[in-house]
Amino acid sequence: MNCMKYILLSDYDGTLRQNGEIDKSVLVAIKEFRDKGNLFAVVSGRGYETGYKKFKENNEFPFDYVINNNGAYACDYEGNVVFSKTVDAKMSFGKSTFLKHFVKRGMELTNNKCVVDFERERWAFHPDSLSGDEIFKPISDIDKILKFSSVHLLCNNDDNAAGVCDVLKQEFGDYINPVQNGFAIDVTPLGVDKASGIQYLIDAVGIDKDFVWTVGDNYNDYTMIEKYHGCAIKSGVEKLKDVAEYVCDDVGDAINIISNNEKSQYA
Repeated sequence: MNCMKYILLSDYDGTLRQNGEIDKSVLVAIKEFRDKGNLFAVVSGRGYETGYKKFKENNEFPFDYVINNNGAYACDYEGNVVFSKTVDAKMSFGKSTFLKHFVKRGMELTNNKCVVDFERERWAFHPDSLSGDEIFKPISDIDKILKFSSVHLLCNNDDNAAGVCDVLKQEFGDYINPVQNGFAIDVTPLGVDKASGIQYLIDAVGIDKDFVWTVGDNYNDYTMIEKYHGCAIKSGVEKLKDVAEYVCDDVGDAINIISNNEKSQYA
C-alpha cells in the first residue's frame, strides 16, 4: 500500500474552478492537504491540450496527477503517461470507418462541432468546415486518426444532450461510452469513465480504495462519486447529490471533510 494518507480526485469545471476561477482559499487548502503527504489529482472531461497541458503551463493549482478525457488518459505532474485507453478509429463500420461514421452521425444529431482527442492532439470538425479552414479540420482528415481516446459533442441544452446521448448509446454502445456532461456529450472507449480511470490510477500508484476521495458537480462525475468516498458540489446536479456521501461548497470544503473523517477514525 502507498504510504500516502489520502488521494483527492476533483472534477475541474464547476468543481475546482467555479465561476471562472479557483478561489484562493481552495488553493491554500490543496497546498496544506499535499503538505501532509496526501495526493491531489484532477479528473476532467478535458483532453491533454485543454487539461493537463493548460494546468501545467499556467501553474493554476498544485497537483500530482491529471486524468483527462473522463478516465481515458492520465499523466503525472511531469507529463509521464500513467495509462491510455483508446478506440480503433479505423475499424470497419458499415461502409465506412468507425470514427468517420460516428463523427458524421454526431454532427448530424447536433448540427454542431465535434472535437476528437488522440495522441495528445485535439482536432475540431464542423458540418460546414472547409479544407482551408484554420480552426476546423475537414471531415476527410479523420482518416489520418488511427485511434482516439475521446470525442466531445455540443448540444443546444441539457435536455437535447440527454436525448442525443440516448441515441448514441443505442447506435454505438457496443463500442463506446457516451456520457452527458451538461449540454455536452463526452464519449470514451467502452467501459471507460471517471471511476474506471481512478481505478487504473490507484492500481498503478498503489493506493487502497478506502483512501480515495472524489468531488464533482455533474453527470459525468456520477460513477466516481458512487464508487469512492464522494462529495457533491452544492450547486451541482441533484442526481449527484443523491448518491454522494457528502454535499460541499467547494474543494476546500471537501478537504475539511476528509480531515474531519481522519480525526474521527482516531478519536
